[in-house]
Amino acid sequence: MSRMMNIAALHTSQFMKVLASVLLCLGSVFAGKMDASIQEALYLFEMKGDYANATSLLERISKEGDQSDKEQAFFYLGKIQELSNNRQSANFYYNQSLVNTHKTNMAYWLAEREAITSNQSERLLQKPLMLPSPIRKVFGQSPTYLQLKNGSIKRIGAEGLENISTDIKANAEIYQITSQGIWHRADAEDSLRFTSFHSGKQSRNYDIFDITGFFEQDNRVIVQGSQSLSLINQNGAKITIPEKYNSCSIEGYHGPTKSYALNCPDNSLHLISAEAGVETKTISQFDAISKVLVEKKLIYLVSGNNFYCYAPKGSNTPLWKISVGTVEDIITFENSIAILESSGRLSLLDKRNGFVKASVLTETAIMSPLAQGTLGLFSSEGTIVAVDTLLRPIWFYNFLKSVETKPIHTEDAIYLNFGDTRLQSISPRYYGKKALLSTQIAKKASLLMENEQWDSLEVTLDTLFKVEPGNAEGWFLRAVYLEHKDASEKSIQQAWAEAVRLSTSNPRTAHVILERYSKAIGAKFVSQLPISPKTVYPQFFGGKKNLYTIDPAAGQIFNINPENGEIRWAKNIGKLDFNPVIGHDENTIAIATKYNMSLFELNKTSTATNIQLPGKAFDIKVFDDAIYVSTWNGFLLKVNRSENKQAWSRKVFSGTFLMTKENGKIYLCSQEGNLQMVDEISGLTDEGFSKKITGNITHMDQGDSTLVFATSANKLLIYNTKHPEAAPLQVLMDSPISSMQIVNNHGEKNILVNLANQSMLLYSESGAPIWKFNGKGSVFSKPFAKGNEIWLDQGSEIISVAMKDGKITKRYSTPGGSGTPFITNNTLFSASPKRILYGFPL
Repeated sequence: MSRMMNIAALHTSQFMKVLASVLLCLGSVFAGKMDASIQEALYLFEMKGDYANATSLLERISKEGDQSDKEQAFFYLGKIQELSNNRQSANFYYNQSLVNTHKTNMAYWLAEREAITSNQSERLLQKPLMLPSPIRKVFGQSPTYLQLKNGSIKRIGAEGLENISTDIKANAEIYQITSQGIWHRADAEDSLRFTSFHSGKQSRNYDIFDITGFFEQDNRVIVQGSQSLSLINQNGAKITIPEKYNSCSIEGYHGPTKSYALNCPDNSLHLISAEAGVETKTISQFDAISKVLVEKKLIYLVSGNNFYCYAPKGSNTPLWKISVGTVEDIITFENSIAILESSGRLSLLDKRNGFVKASVLTETAIMSPLAQGTLGLFSSEGTIVAVDTLLRPIWFYNFLKSVETKPIHTEDAIYLNFGDTRLQSISPRYYGKKALLSTQIAKKASLLMENEQWDSLEVTLDTLFKVEPGNAEGWFLRAVYLEHKDASEKSIQQAWAEAVRLSTSNPRTAHVILERYSKAIGAKFVSQLPISPKTVYPQFFGGKKNLYTIDPAAGQIFNINPENGEIRWAKNIGKLDFNPVIGHDENTIAIATKYNMSLFELNKTSTATNIQLPGKAFDIKVFDDAIYVSTWNGFLLKVNRSENKQAWSRKVFSGTFLMTKENGKIYLCSQEGNLQMVDEISGLTDEGFSKKITGNITHMDQGDSTLVFATSANKLLIYNTKHPEAAPLQVLMDSPISSMQIVNNHGEKNILVNLANQSMLLYSESGAPIWKFNGKGSVFSKPFAKGNEIWLDQGSEIISVAMKDGKITKRYSTPGGSGTPFITNNTLFSASPKRILYGFPL
């Protein structure tokens, strides 16, 4: 006993400091029913050094107290054991306290103490829950019910999977399962039915057919049918409400106003009384409402480019609003609102004022809370990134396959649904304080590689991939191992492709992997582009010392250093629609969305110049002296580059058309084949020139006096403007034309054609074939011609084809895939679908 008293005396000061710190963080949260007993236990230990009686009292509280009491009792028991250097016992008690806490600060602190007192790594994967059939639908949380594809119904409980006996048909349409019963229809012709789980209660039928929407909360139900909208109250009585709500969607139940929120085609959110079925409030917007989150007191909605917060019990005026892009999902996370945009941008907003607490660019497809105070970001590639309350990453893991639904939470587990016949359980209280088991194995494998213990490395990697199939460092080590073993080029490329693809989700390993990868493929550099996952195969432009790319999904332009791939600066260009029309030269980019075109001078710090268009843009051509825009309604508009102002606008066709400019003349061709010539100074049509080109025109290019057209009938048409009376030469292709351009082949004008079947052909101006190259795997079939070479992406490599004879002269390996190449500063650039930028020296 004296030894325990001495330990207590020695560590009392330290203990009190720690205790004060924790209490300061948590505030006055300790208020369990046995709080007085806890204070007595603390007095015994701190003031009297009575270790035995303090421990005995705390153990009794841990068994008899409520959840708050248990949390405190286990916490103090853990602290006492830690101060007494009993690490194993301290670890047990900290774990028990962590199980019982619902306070985020306390959870993080306990996780840290648990990690410090542990001598084991974290096993993220727990025992899976095996299913007799894949999941069809998931209902509720705690408890969670499953409708399986074989028709059976299961409940996930503390003991695992429980069978729910029911007479419901296997092919029944189930709308909701609660602890009370099942809402369903037997078949498409049947009406809505509630089947109770309780034998003493009868099932109920409702004359509601053609159900398009269903929502239930606290035994209150609202059902959207093709001809009616019905409310069912807690007593089971049905109310049919006016037909004007028939086309609305059900967004949720708002407690303070006791109303359902209906998102309607009139750009309004209508609140309908859950008891009387009458409208209690209307929140109207100028644009359609695309997303709604109904919270306990507030309602959040997205309309147009704005995110609004309303308190419906008060004024119709929003409490606050902020500008946003296209929103994919909104959820409540801790005391904040998490909003995920299509660009991958994830922002955490203060509920009180909309202030952005944190914002990061992610690869998130699904977001959902995991452990208390952590948010799980699930990518379509199978990656899980757990972030804290300020969106800082705390751990990473990759399954190599994506989840199909949001995680299923129970009291002691988190289950992930991958669409197969098992639910994978993961640790429900992991905070990244301990290293994952897969991380430890990867470190061991890295040491084996450094020591060239290749046989042991192979065995260790096999173990690693059983623990974490998508471990990026593991795939990197496998690529190195295969290189050492002189394995097949295909297997080496596959390993590198996986390593690079997986590294983009984990910044801790990305730099090392990409640096080694660049050496393996002979690149000048390989770097990661900080652009949205929605922007696949980014395109490049620029010249000399500047390389540019645009990220339409995030609304940004990036200036990239062509020497090392590093980002010099990023410029916001505002929200773009899904199909912006873009034209550019080395230092200027014109971007048109709807009826507006914005001009950005990339070598200047000035703001964008906006030009109003007479119609939606169809095509933009940027020349040294002017910018020309064609519109969907047949207008041609000229903007002088000297002052970025409109020079003229002319209606030339009734619909879309293509254009070229050469030697002061602008040639226009409608898609129906009507060819005109326009004066570039006045914009007036040359009445003396008119030509009909046969066919539906899809492409147009010009080289001096030669005009070349492609048609939807797979024909190449070559027209000489010096001989306007002559009919165009026709060359029939064996596949649709994907792209076409006039190139300089050793001083002669030739026509380079790429077909949908991946063929690339070169023709003379007279239509004579020069050579044919059979390609494969090109994304856009749009090569980059420079000098006497033609550069083309071919899936896992970029090749150079000689202009003279169509033979391959160079190859650059790109195992992760590549897009259309671009050349500047004597460097070849291309990007993979995973936003990896390649830079190859020429």
